[in-house]
Amino acid sequence: MITSVKEEAAEYDWISLLLLAKEIGVTAEEIRAFIKEFQLQKKAN
Repeated sequence: MITSVKEEAAEYDWISLLLLAKEIGVTAEEIRAFIKEFQLQKKAN
């Protein structure tokens, strides 16, 4: 259950990202790998 406007916006952004990725042929696994790499780089800096 969404409890705030901020969470609702984040949920909407996530769904929009997944739909766009599907449209351009990016898989969920590729998205996960990108996010994981981004998080690792963020921790390193």
